[in-house]
Amino acid sequence: MAKHATFDYAAKTAELEAVLAGLQDSATPLDEAMKLHADGLKLVAEIEAFLKLAENEVQKHLAKAE
Repeated sequence: MAKHATFDYAAKTAELEAVLAGLQDSATPLDEAMKLHADGLKLVAEIEAFLKLAENEVQKHLAKAE
């Protein structure tokens, strides 16, 4: 996972929480909500990819330990 050491999980999840807050706000205009939705999908994909890499790394270490 060394090549992904610059991924800031906390920052990405905070960004996603901000997107969700915007989407939950009934005062958010539709065009902005659509942009927030697209941004949220991108963030979710980035976070999922990072977590998958982390899971693979853990599995690799567990396999070595056995």
